[in-house]
Amino acid sequence: MQTELYVHYLKELNWLAVAASALAYFFLGAVWYSPVLFSKTWVRLSGVKMNEDSRKKLPMMMLGSVLISLVMALTLALLLLGTQSIGHPVRGVMLGGLVSVGIAFTAMALNNMYESRPLGLLLINWGYNFAGSLLICLILSAWK
Repeated sequence: MQTELYVHYLKELNWLAVAASALAYFFLGAVWYSPVLFSKTWVRLSGVKMNEDSRKKLPMMMLGSVLISLVMALTLALLLLGTQSIGHPVRGVMLGGLVSVGIAFTAMALNNMYESRPLGLLLINWGYNFAGSLLICLILSAWK
């Protein structure tokens, strides 16, 4: 019975909107973590070393980022369907904000606290998640 419900929801999804919102989230990350916005501060606060080895891993990391963006967009699309927010962008954006604050921020803040990471790093990383969740939900809920 439950399997049929999941299959029903998967058939109801607008897969083009899911793909577009995932790519939008990915490209937001490219800007967010670029020199235009937060790359220098993020590198300093995170302690990540930008060297030849890390640059060699970049293509696989980018592929992983696209796949993770797709999982996030798919999850939010399923939540939007369940709340009947498709076609209601304000409701969709509210759901994106709620998920980002209530789930993503709390999980990230716990990790940040126990890893003794700087508050600024949490704000940069979660800020991307918050803006991206809003963007994904806006695209998904507005695209009929």
